[in-house]
Amino acid sequence: MTSPPPRRVRIEHAYPAADSFLAAHGYQGLAPLHVLVQNAEFDGGAIVATGSSRSLAAQSGLGSRDTVYRRIQLLTQAGVLERVRSRESRWPVYLVRVEHLGITVTVVDEQL
Repeated sequence: MTSPPPRRVRIEHAYPAADSFLAAHGYQGLAPLHVLVQNAEFDGGAIVATGSSRSLAAQSGLGSRDTVYRRIQLLTQAGVLERVRSRESRWPVYLVRVEHLGITVTVVDEQL
């Protein structure tokens, strides 16, 4: 059995609104955020993402799970991520809030 093809997601940054996010978090904050959003579920307008520091480090190219962990903590403190409880996932689950950052996320299509 093969896994389904990845969903295409468009992540757009509107400037100058997105400048403040980049100034505060840089690439090391942006990379794991993009991975979370790219792999997220979209539930009635909410972006619900899961991911461990280790998997996010590997997928984002940052390499260090400690770096990603620190960035996830900073994104949580900034209100970009909100950790939610889930009995269904063994990985951390986050609500992703990007609407105030000048970042929009659109699912381009469900099938490639």
